[in-house]
Amino acid sequence: MARAKISSAIEIGVPAYNAGEISVCAQVYTEVAKQLLRSHRSELKSSVAGALEEAVSKASAMGQLSNGRGSETDALAWSLRRAFDEQLEAPARGSSRNRGSESASDMIAAAIARGAPAYNSGDIAGCEEIYKTTARRLLDSAGLVDASSRQVLEM
Repeated sequence: MARAKISSAIEIGVPAYNAGEISVCAQVYTEVAKQLLRSHRSELKSSVAGALEEAVSKASAMGQLSNGRGSETDALAWSLRRAFDEQLEAPARGSSRNRGSESASDMIAAAIARGAPAYNSGDIAGCEEIYKTTARRLLDSAGLVDASSRQVLEM
């Protein structure tokens, strides 16, 4: 459940951030961090829980959130996002690290966790490669790769 909440927060936060609504992104991430700490702490890596606690405390002390890049709000959003990414990169509790047992949602969440920061930092080609690789893995794992789909993914 923690992974789903994080993925949903990222789906809302990234477009807001990219549209210059950094305060909206930080607010969404902060609210999800509070929910995770309150209701899903047992699913979190201890380092992630600590980072989220620190960020939530900082958010409470900040009061008004701003939209400026490079602002305290921007730093807050990124500290929460890094913690979210760290959690998404961890294997889900009770799952194995081998590829055969990785679910489609885990593959997609991991791709978003790596691809969105690449895109946001200006590495469009890197983001594209992450998403293409994930698409290939999803198709391969479902046995859906044929010559035409492979050709599209190689474009």
